[in-house]
Amino acid sequence: MIVLVRIDDRLIHGQVVMGWVKRYSIDHIMAIDDVTAANPIQSKLVKLATPVGCTSDVVSVAQAVELLSSEKLARKRVFIVSKDAKELVALLDAGIELPENINAGNVRQPEGKTVVPYILIAEEDLPVWKDLAERKKLTAQLTPDQTSYNLKEALEKVG
Repeated sequence: MIVLVRIDDRLIHGQVVMGWVKRYSIDHIMAIDDVTAANPIQSKLVKLATPVGCTSDVVSVAQAVELLSSEKLARKRVFIVSKDAKELVALLDAGIELPENINAGNVRQPEGKTVVPYILIAEEDLPVWKDLAERKKLTAQLTPDQTSYNLKEALEKVG
């Protein structure tokens, strides 16, 4: 069961592990990024941050669709983390059911427009983010204890 979905360009890291995994009793993290999944060294480095008692996968979008369409993770409390909104839109387009709320934090695209202080999105990627915000409740929040921003409203202000 998918419990939590987050967009974070660092994938699995301390903030994810210490805050979100504990808060939601996650036992499996699925990091989705085609580039990272294709690089065995990067994949291993990302997986090193997986906390004890939790399993993880670093997968491409296609592999994520296959895994999430199977029964392999049915009994797990799954946390999906992707580097960008495009991976999540691809999952939705493939018929994967995601929770109504999607969280974003620490997205810093080169030459990106500041949506909130820690989310910078490239001009050409704004339509994908806006599409996701139309389909799901998209919020920005670094840690579970911090203030949450409505990203749909913030994206509209950016242009």
